Amino acid sequence: MTNKQTDKVNVVISEDRKKVSLAMFSENGVDTMVTLSEEELINLITLLGEARWRLKEEEPVSPIVGARFTPVRKTQWAVQADLMTEGSMFIFQHPAYGPVGVSLLPADVDKIIVALQSHKNILHDFSRKQKRLV
Repeated sequence: MTNKQTDKVNVVISEDRKKVSLAMFSENGVDTMVTLSEEELINLITLLGEARWRLKEEEPVSPIVGARFTPVRKTQWAVQADLMTEGSMFIFQHPAYGPVGVSLLPADVDKIIVALQSHKNILHDFSRKQKRLV
C-alpha cells in the first residue's frame, strides 16, 4: 500500500494496485473518502486538469525556462499532422496524466528540428571527446 499526503488530501494506493482511495480533510477531520478504479482516477485527473486550464486560460502562458518538471523517460509517443494549424501534433503517454498532446505551428516545428539537431551534434561531439580520453 502506497500513501501520499498533503494537509488536505491523503492518497492511498491499494495493495493490489487496482484502486486508489482519496481522503479529503478539513479542520474537523475527514470530510470525504472516495475509492476510485484506474479509469475513474484518469477521468478525475482529466477533469482537474481541465479545471486548472479554465482557471489559467485568461492568463499569459508562463515562461518555461527555469520551470520545475519531472521528465518522462519511459513512454510511447507519436507525431501526426494537425490540420487545423497545418503544423504537427506531438502526442505522448504521460504516466501521471495519460495521453498529452501539443499542437506545434510550422515555425515551431522548424525551431524544434534545429534544436534537436543541435543537441544531437553536441552529444555526438561530447561522446567523441570522451572516447579520445580513454
